Amino acid sequence: MSEIFNESTLDVIVRAYAWYLFAPVILGLVYRNRLNRTQKIIFYVAILSALNYWLGYFIAKMFKNNLWVYHLYVPLLFYFTWKIYSQELKSLFSVTFFRVILVIAIGFFVVNTVFWQPLEQLPTYAIFSMCMVFIIWCVSYYYSLLKQTQYRSLEREPLFWFNTGVLLYYSSTILLFLLVFNILKANTEANFIASIMNALFNLVLVTAYLISLWVRPPQ
Repeated sequence: MSEIFNESTLDVIVRAYAWYLFAPVILGLVYRNRLNRTQKIIFYVAILSALNYWLGYFIAKMFKNNLWVYHLYVPLLFYFTWKIYSQELKSLFSVTFFRVILVIAIGFFVVNTVFWQPLEQLPTYAIFSMCMVFIIWCVSYYYSLLKQTQYRSLEREPLFWFNTGVLLYYSSTILLFLLVFNILKANTEANFIASIMNALFNLVLVTAYLISLWVRPPQ
């Protein structure tokens, strides 16, 4: 195995990610009085991400199987992200469209847990579906920017940074896990490299949360 892509590298990145999760949470608490609506929801997403990791970590230590945590995390993450894009993309999609998407998604998550992938399994079907919807929303957001004629300072837009992080992370999730893990099942080194790359993209996503909460949006 490569000197770079080894178990020690993965362990360092995962440990860094575990503690780095607190950065946007702390920043959100410091800036809580000046956060706008979108930033407040991003703050909740950051808290949810930290809770998901650390709750899963301690449950794994005590009971081994912590996969049921993801059955709660996925619907909650979808809901908070839905709240962001249902507001920001209202020029492209109707309120009814977003409500239908929410009902279908939550219904699918529940059905998946009850009939296909129980609490003892990772809800990969739900994660894949969520990734696809998030990617569509991200691309739609960039499209909405292209349609605007008024100048906007994107570096001061919280959603621009959040959207960029979400698109990079969830696109990589589909490429790394669905393609590498399914096509190269016998290649354990490729799977290990994919795990390291996914951990790196996790850091990118948390950094996007951090910048989103740090920027001061225009009034």
